Amino acid sequence: MGNYTQAIADFNQAIRIDPNFAWAFNNRGYAYDHMGNYTQAIADYSQAIRIDPNFVAAFNNRGLAHYDMGNLNLAIADLEAALRIDPNDEVVRRNLDIARRQRRR
Repeated sequence: MGNYTQAIADFNQAIRIDPNFAWAFNNRGYAYDHMGNYTQAIADYSQAIRIDPNFVAAFNNRGLAHYDMGNLNLAIADLEAALRIDPNDEVVRRNLDIARRQRRR
């Protein structure tokens, strides 16, 4: 397991330097996500998407955070948005299939 606390500090520094660095928000969100802080992770993924509305990884990650919180409809919406941007992304397609199967249960 990585040092997510240090990673968050590093991404905070990157965001202070460039507040429009979508990857820094996405990656900080990933760190929060892995620490179980899904609300903050979703906020960071959302900021990355505001900066870059075609950021497939951020849509995928936000969808997975929603999934982890049990918000399957929001998860599916984000994963579908990611596939509209890149219909050939097999990771997103697999995640969407999992979320849809879970919703049917």
